[in-house]
Amino acid sequence: MTYRPWFAPFTLAVGLLVVIGADAQIQYAAQRVTTTLLFYADNTHDIGASGATRPRDLFLSRNAVIGGTTLLTGIATFSAVPVFSAGLPTLTQNLIFTDASYDIGASGATRPRSLFLAGAALTVGSGTGVTVNDSGEVRQLVYKVTVAYTQFVTNGLTHDVTVATLPAKAFVQHVLADLTTTFACAAVCTTATLSMTAGTAAGGNQYLLLFDADAAAAQFGDADAEFGAALAQATVPTPIGSLGAWAATTPVSVRLTSAVGNLGSGAATNLSQGSVTIYVTATVLPD
Repeated sequence: MTYRPWFAPFTLAVGLLVVIGADAQIQYAAQRVTTTLLFYADNTHDIGASGATRPRDLFLSRNAVIGGTTLLTGIATFSAVPVFSAGLPTLTQNLIFTDASYDIGASGATRPRSLFLAGAALTVGSGTGVTVNDSGEVRQLVYKVTVAYTQFVTNGLTHDVTVATLPAKAFVQHVLADLTTTFACAAVCTTATLSMTAGTAAGGNQYLLLFDADAAAAQFGDADAEFGAALAQATVPTPIGSLGAWAATTPVSVRLTSAVGNLGSGAATNLSQGSVTIYVTATVLPD
């Protein structure tokens, strides 16, 4: 049966429009439905079909709840970040990004937990009494943090700031300080006496020995003579870096020192400029 309302357009305001029949159709040009569109039997009929009977576009102002598989043969464009509340999508082809434009995760609270890659994977062990605890994660990271002169407000000659906290079982392989803007005093302290160190505790120099914070913009940590005992080639404990605490966290602390005059009042800084960016390269062993 085919219902063809070729007469004047109509509006269904109340009640149900029921079409029964395996090949039943409604063909219309300008009709409008002003109530909920319901199908006669649940999970029985479709909107369109494969081949030449598909509708062209679907516009929804709210949600789509799909109980089965969603098959996309074109491009899926999201105007907002998709959220997967149950399970994860499985990719059967390459995941391709616009070149050098987007990231996987971001700093803060939107990072993925672990990353496992097959390209450099080991062949896992097996056998009686053998338990593979971690099949091989990507575990090396490079951390970057910038500290401006406004941080240094201590009413004293030194000010310490923890720029990072390493997890347990972390090998620090490299620390570099990029002095992008020299530090200078506006009052009280003396510019020519400003220096910095970096280590595993307040005032420590295990990573970077004392370097000049006021003379000229430069990098410190690109020559062996600038490393502290934890990273210097002559004393580094292992070929892959300096191992922090095995069962606890380890801070990365930077100290700015003024040999003459306090750095701040306790509430405000006595400095007029200065910025240093710290890069930490570390490998973290799995739990």
